[in-house]
Amino acid sequence: MHVVVKVGGSLEPYRVKLSKLMHTLAELSNEHNLIVVPGGGSFADKVREAALNYHLNDLTAHRMAILAMDQYGLLLSSFVQECKYTYSLIEAKTLASKGVLCIYLPSREMLFDDFLEPSWSVTSDSIAAYVAGRCGCSLLTLLKDVDGVFTDDPKKVAEASLIREVRADELSGYGCVDSNLSSYVKRFNLICWVLNGLKYWRFKSLLSKGKATGTRVSP
Repeated sequence: MHVVVKVGGSLEPYRVKLSKLMHTLAELSNEHNLIVVPGGGSFADKVREAALNYHLNDLTAHRMAILAMDQYGLLLSSFVQECKYTYSLIEAKTLASKGVLCIYLPSREMLFDDFLEPSWSVTSDSIAAYVAGRCGCSLLTLLKDVDGVFTDDPKKVAEASLIREVRADELSGYGCVDSNLSSYVKRFNLICWVLNGLKYWRFKSLLSKGKATGTRVSP
């Protein structure tokens, strides 16, 4: 079974831990068929800035943000010598099946894909879910800089509580994932986990034990 892993852009500032995460994913790829989908990181932040400063329409900003994912993906690939990147989803599946850690760069196949709504409601979270659906995966993991989905922003509210399990319909209003993710989780009947990528051992636990500290999102 292929597993789609989105490495969030929020992990970009943590260079040492991000490197450890990528090496951990490379080790796990020997036993699991992993396809990495990159977030946007600081590259997407620049797109948001440009969209505001130049009053870009949603379609232009959407396509620029997908290109930002390519840039972050190339950055991720630099951490592990054996890592491969590809613009082809078919090739990504083939490489993953051979035990190669593969990063899927979405621009060539997703830039003009009408299935993806051109708005900031569709970020790399939803694109990763779409990739999982197209690959026939049943498991999607979103790695971020927080432990999962919380009742409030844990970086601002000390009393915020981790939600261990939630249905896709109940995701609305939680800011750590994009607002369209729930529709993709339901459409493709995915099990989605939101985990802390800085605590890379949790993803390892998920693959070996089927559970980890984080949030499980069911369709």
